[in-house]
Amino acid sequence: MVELTDYAFKILNGAEIQVGDFCTVTGPGAITEYEFGESLLVQVDYLGKQRDLPLNKSNARRVAAAFGRETSAWIGKVLDLSSADIVAFGKKQKTIIVEPRA
Repeated sequence: MVELTDYAFKILNGAEIQVGDFCTVTGPGAITEYEFGESLLVQVDYLGKQRDLPLNKSNARRVAAAFGRETSAWIGKVLDLSSADIVAFGKKQKTIIVEPRA
C-alpha cells in the first residue's frame, strides 16, 4: 500500500501546463533515477507553489545553452512552459517543453 503525501504531487507534469505558463527557478536541482532513465529535477516556483520540474536531456540542454551548465546559475531565471502530446514507452502522454526566457 502507498501513502500519498504532498511530495507525491510536488513533481510538475505536462498535463498541468496551460498556455502561457511559466516558472522561476528557485533551487539547483539534482539528478533523479526513474524507471526508464534519469532526469534533472529543478526546484521552481510555479503558480505560487514550490514544485520540482523534471528536465529531460533536450530541455536541460536548452536551458544550459541560455544560462550556463552550472544549475546554480539558473536560480532566479524564468522558464516559459508548454506541453506536447507524445507516445513514450507505449503510452500517450503530455511532456513538458521548456524555453528559457531571455
